[in-house]
Amino acid sequence: METRTLHILVIDDDEVDRMSINRALRRTSLKIEVDEADDGQRGIDALDGKSYDCIFLDYRLPGMDGLEVLGRIREKGVRAPVIILTGQGGEQIAVDIMKAGATDYIVKDSISPELFEKSLKYAVSVHEAQEEVRMYQRNLEELVEQRTAELTRAKLEAESASRAKSDFLANMSHEIRTPMNGVIGMTNLLLQTPMSAQQREYLGDVRISSLSLLNIINDLLDYSKIESGKLELETVRFNLYDFVEEVGRLVRSQARDKGLHFEIITTHEPSTIVAADPSRLRQVLVNLLGNAVKFTERGAVTLRVTSENLSPTRSLFVFFVEDTGIGVPREKQRVIFESFSQADGSITRKYGGTGLGLAIVKRLVEIMGGRIDVESTVGKGSTFRVEVPLIVVPKSPSIIPGSGLLGSDPKSPGAAQAPTGLRALVAEDDPVSRKLATKLLEDLGLFIEAVEDGASAVQRWKSGHYDMVFMDCQMPGMDGFEATAKIRAMGGAGAEVPIIAMTARAGPQDAQRCREAGMTEHIAKPINEKKLVELVGNYAKTAAEARLGPPISGFASSEDPTLLAYDLHGQRGSLVLADFTQQADSNLLGMREALARGHFEDIERLAGTIRESSFLFGAAVLEEKSWMLSQAARSQNSVEIHQLIAETGRELEQLRRISSWGVRLKS
Repeated sequence: METRTLHILVIDDDEVDRMSINRALRRTSLKIEVDEADDGQRGIDALDGKSYDCIFLDYRLPGMDGLEVLGRIREKGVRAPVIILTGQGGEQIAVDIMKAGATDYIVKDSISPELFEKSLKYAVSVHEAQEEVRMYQRNLEELVEQRTAELTRAKLEAESASRAKSDFLANMSHEIRTPMNGVIGMTNLLLQTPMSAQQREYLGDVRISSLSLLNIINDLLDYSKIESGKLELETVRFNLYDFVEEVGRLVRSQARDKGLHFEIITTHEPSTIVAADPSRLRQVLVNLLGNAVKFTERGAVTLRVTSENLSPTRSLFVFFVEDTGIGVPREKQRVIFESFSQADGSITRKYGGTGLGLAIVKRLVEIMGGRIDVESTVGKGSTFRVEVPLIVVPKSPSIIPGSGLLGSDPKSPGAAQAPTGLRALVAEDDPVSRKLATKLLEDLGLFIEAVEDGASAVQRWKSGHYDMVFMDCQMPGMDGFEATAKIRAMGGAGAEVPIIAMTARAGPQDAQRCREAGMTEHIAKPINEKKLVELVGNYAKTAAEARLGPPISGFASSEDPTLLAYDLHGQRGSLVLADFTQQADSNLLGMREALARGHFEDIERLAGTIRESSFLFGAAVLEEKSWMLSQAARSQNSVEIHQLIAETGRELEQLRRISSWGVRLKS
């Protein structure tokens, strides 16, 4: 500051004071260049053509006082330090001056070169420091803006790459699954025909190899969906005891072939019903048990299941998979859960595998809200421990024996046979897949007409009557989505007919797209015959009922979906439902009182209680209303809360009517 010239502006209406200030400034040791203005407006105008290092401003000016001038100076965006000159001292004046944004102030009676130099040095140094901070701030903002732009570009590129990868995997899935559907399906059909023992052995090897290839494809797709955050879980009620037994059957033969003892030990009741994603839980257990069998040459493999209550409706289930196999070294026990990793490279050469299995298992368990760990000793064996919290349904619903899933038994008499006279239209461009679908559906008792593209399916629909449509999604010309939209747009039967998508795209987003396109259900290729039997059984029954006429009005069906989770038809069931509706009514009353007091947290808590019970009863509409209530409470939307309380009350009344229907039907 000492080596450069400081440009000063003095604004004072008193000529004598201006001369005194000018003289004092020039007698300092600083290099000074002074401009003067004799009123506030001229001082403001002087700032238009020149910048100043400091401004000395008189406190008392005619027309416009010093503080008003200071405000106008700051409005122009001038940040130069301003030192107020006042003929009066006093604490209040000093406070007003500093509040107005002045850097310092000097009482005119004490003007001296030393005081001016000290004040000027202070003001300029503060200003320079502030400007330096502003410069750093501007630079930082520019860097942040630049970095943000780079991150945004990188994010967009990553999202684009992720979409490209997902599209590639989806396309590859379709291209691979379509011929795999034909290979596996036709192999299964061929195994049902007469052949020599050697032919059956060779064909069995073909089937095993095909299924192994399909497992690898599924692992890669699952890994991709998990990495992209697109893996979605479904919630299904199932019997845990039957589920565990089914998992055991899947690996028991493998263990027997290797001469291993296989055992299942459970501590829960055989009637325990839980709500979770059975396919993903099965995937976890089958992978762990398959590894246990693979890496065990002699001894035993055990699946042990225990549980502990977390709340009246939730329990922590612990699945132990124990073996007497080769074991995992301590230093490798973390590595085995990483992608494309195994404990030792020689394991891949000896036992095979992609190294994705345990990585997928770990991520699946975490997505389900659980955790997995391992205890292992080399040469003695391993114990994998999986903890998963599950919702426990207190009363057993109707289940599929052997699978644990809700519904009818596809192996029971007549379950695999659709009502006679029902017709189905199959649209599939791949000739092998078309032949396979036709054969499978004909074996289920349906009369089939098959076409090779969407346009032909639309034309055939116009000229005939069909109770079901099986539609491939990807076909040349008009695809399955467009064909479905055209059939739905025709109205009448076209708006109601079950259209079941058959697609090699197996992701949850693909199933969602099928539903959005108007398709009723989605079955992935290679076609799972058990799933196909279940779908045909459900929709064939619906189609048959449609031909026979609707049920008697005013009475609930004995399979009313509103009461799926309980056997609530009859006096005992009605009492259970009555307890629930009475408690829910009490909760609604509590919500009304809480709304009047503005206690939104109480509303959210009471709505959550209704929602949890609604889920256990299978009351989907009531569950949705109570969820909406909790969301409205969280956003403190009083109008919406009032409306939803009324709607929830009406839904409870509907449940009460269903309960009374059950008593009338039972009696």
